[in-house]
Amino acid sequence: MVKKRILAMVSALAVLCSSVIPGAGAETAEAASGAEGTTYYVSTLHGKDRNDGKSQDTPFYSLQKINKLELKPGDKVLLECGSRFMDGYLHLFGQSGSQEAPIVIDKYGEGAAPIIDTNGQGIWFQNYGYRLDNPNHKFQGYVSSSILLYDTEYIEINNLEIINRAPVIDTAYNAVDVMNRTGVAAVAQDKGTVDHIYLNGLNIHDVMGNVYDKHMNNGGIYFTVFQPHGEKKTTTTLNGAVKADTIEEAASGISRYDDVKIENCTVENTNRWGIAVGYSAYWDVFPDKVKAISDEDIRKYGSTNVVIRNNYVKDSGGDAITLMYCDRPLVEYNVSDGAARQINNTDYSQIKVPNANFGRVAAAIWPWKCKNALFQYNEAFDTRNGDAGNDDAQAWDADSGDGTLYQYNYSHNNTGGCVMFCLADAYQNTFRYNISQNDLKGAMDIAGNPDAHVYNNTFYMKEGVPFIRQRNNGGYMVAENNIIYYSGEEPMADTWRKNGKIGLTFSNNLYYNYASKPVSDEQAIEVAKGTQVLKQPGSGPTYAVKAARLHSDPTVRSAFEGYKLVENSPALGKGKIITDNNGKEPCTVDFFGNEITASETPDIGAHKYQAEAEEVVTPAAPQAPEISEAGETEVTITFPVVWDVVGISGYKIMDGDTVLLDITEPEKMMDEAGKNILVKLTNLEPGKKYSLSVSAYDMNGEMSAPTEINFTTVSKKEPVNPEPPVVNPPEVKPPTEKPPVVSPPAQNPSVKLDRASAVIYTKGSKTVTLRAIVAGVSGSVVWTSSSPKTATVSNGVVTAKKPGKAVITAAVGNYKASCTVTVKKPALKLKKKSVTVKKGRKLKLKVTAVPKGKVTYKSSSKKIASVTKKGVVKGIKKGRCKITIKCNGVKKVIKVKVK
Repeated sequence: MVKKRILAMVSALAVLCSSVIPGAGAETAEAASGAEGTTYYVSTLHGKDRNDGKSQDTPFYSLQKINKLELKPGDKVLLECGSRFMDGYLHLFGQSGSQEAPIVIDKYGEGAAPIIDTNGQGIWFQNYGYRLDNPNHKFQGYVSSSILLYDTEYIEINNLEIINRAPVIDTAYNAVDVMNRTGVAAVAQDKGTVDHIYLNGLNIHDVMGNVYDKHMNNGGIYFTVFQPHGEKKTTTTLNGAVKADTIEEAASGISRYDDVKIENCTVENTNRWGIAVGYSAYWDVFPDKVKAISDEDIRKYGSTNVVIRNNYVKDSGGDAITLMYCDRPLVEYNVSDGAARQINNTDYSQIKVPNANFGRVAAAIWPWKCKNALFQYNEAFDTRNGDAGNDDAQAWDADSGDGTLYQYNYSHNNTGGCVMFCLADAYQNTFRYNISQNDLKGAMDIAGNPDAHVYNNTFYMKEGVPFIRQRNNGGYMVAENNIIYYSGEEPMADTWRKNGKIGLTFSNNLYYNYASKPVSDEQAIEVAKGTQVLKQPGSGPTYAVKAARLHSDPTVRSAFEGYKLVENSPALGKGKIITDNNGKEPCTVDFFGNEITASETPDIGAHKYQAEAEEVVTPAAPQAPEISEAGETEVTITFPVVWDVVGISGYKIMDGDTVLLDITEPEKMMDEAGKNILVKLTNLEPGKKYSLSVSAYDMNGEMSAPTEINFTTVSKKEPVNPEPPVVNPPEVKPPTEKPPVVSPPAQNPSVKLDRASAVIYTKGSKTVTLRAIVAGVSGSVVWTSSSPKTATVSNGVVTAKKPGKAVITAAVGNYKASCTVTVKKPALKLKKKSVTVKKGRKLKLKVTAVPKGKVTYKSSSKKIASVTKKGVVKGIKKGRCKITIKCNGVKKVIKVKVK
């Protein structure tokens, strides 16, 4: 660690000497940190740089004060909410927390997140120290970054808003020499392995960098790996490609990252990249025309333990999310919305180098030269310019890596197609249990790859779009157990080839509304138009929201319900048992979270039909609620409309058991685009921490699970009495008349309750809390029950005793309000009293508990039939047994026959 620290300081000094950052350097903190670290406060609202910065009463004013500190393990830098650091930037060189005590940069106070508005400042010099794989790619030059982490590790940055627009002195926005800019840039160079960089909850937008430069620190978030000072390479040529033959390591060791997490961030309107981790000067360790990447090489020279999760990337100039030279990275629950905004013939037009358009390609979410990258539960919408100069424009692109796996993803309306397997180094790629809806040009882009295994996906093809994108290059793919559903009016006469080239193997796929099938698919299932295969094909979401829509819980209805198989679908039981050609472990669940096993005959497509299962009745919960315009007594809550095949009729915002707002006409509270619900809550208490929830309910009255909404209202600001002036004021004669006294408007005395009726149960939901609203009356509320044997009441909390009705009254003096409370026994309803299941098959029991509660299941003979905690019965061997079901003290029995 000491050696790493010394080398990091040398590196920082070298970078500083070649940069144009005024005043940036390393100086000792004004006071040594304690065992738990020092907290530094920074505020543009009332800070001063002559303060010590160690309390909220004495904050620094500028980020330059932080740039000059040497932060230590456990130190925190907190920026005050409502602050805007104009022309500000935070650049840390060689700083290091520890695994037990990372450096933390976050916000404090109330109100809007603090803003770092860099405006093209924060300039430093980037130099990989070694040319890049394509000589046309720029590898050195000046960069403007709002946050720069140069050989800085064990650091966590949360809850900031970051902007880095181009200053007005710039030339044309798409000039070749426009400066590269980043929201957050990270560099690993002279510290060996740079550990533990976490970015969480950042809002990065309007980062106006260079349209063309792919591998400078250029975009929303960009991690790079430079060649260490003192390292020497000997290169040779292998199969026509440059290869690092020997590397004489620098004293600092190989530069790389370990333990990177980028989560819950919004990245919008950036040039060029959205999120990228992490292009490397060690690119020549992984030369072209060598398909397999060795575990030894990727672990030594690649970045490890990289997780990109729950991010929303909108309108990136080029690619949305890319992992480069990473070992087994995980990319999940991300959304790409409108990527490749500038990859067209107009914006991307002025580059003046040989092979001028070599970089005019971009896709949404993909890897480059990674080993065993996993992409799951992501969404990619509307990737642009497939017909305007972008030669990629797919949702997914398995590009020049080894062992890429895409599963459980959803794509829609991407102008270049669903997925591309790109170039000869796209090796051992698997694409399974995904759904593609109306992706254009062709669902599959087989672009010179040696192999691809594509199975158990569902493709909904737009009219006139072929399944295979037509290119002149070859490529190979095995496609099995897929539903390929053509939505056109007339059957599609597809060629199932690439410009006459074969190289493709089809087996056991279902073809809906096609006039022909692939010659190689001898087990093809051909289905004429009008035969029902899926519940409601083509009904998937057509626009993105700020969170990936969840679909992994089979007990909750998802936005993709229309892609489930119907009873008697020709896809049922017609799949083939598949062994992954690339050695991937078999899936344990389908797209919807239903359990599957490698030994049972699968259904075709991304859904495994649940034999004798009832309809899933619970709608999805609202996702990604946001708080804005928070004041002392009011707040605005925004959340995406729940996409539901049954139809959502309303939403309820709750404070515990109390309904604050029942949105019975949600269309009246939507934004202009009809994508979000906007709710304004008023009459809140200043400075209070609220923990509310929002639930959706459908046309049948079924309620979703609640989604938490936590916020704190702004504290009431007390008026500040200014000190009297020193000079004597002029004499003022008292007025002859007293000023009028303004009285507050009179209130009509009343007592109201927040509800007129309620239902509770003798077990389970035994209580309900009533809220009395008192106006114009003084005194305490007296609560009474007309039937204490049925229900008692204490301070508004009503508790059930036995079935019946009780009138609960709240009284203040002579003013009263009442609520009729009905007490019921709990019930447990079964759709069927007996079921039959085949050996080795499963079915979901339909049980309704009133009130809702924890339902338990127990089999009388696990050797005949087992049952999971979710009520999924599996036939083990022929025979009969019973399943005992309990909830809220009620017990029911279902007879099971296994045949």
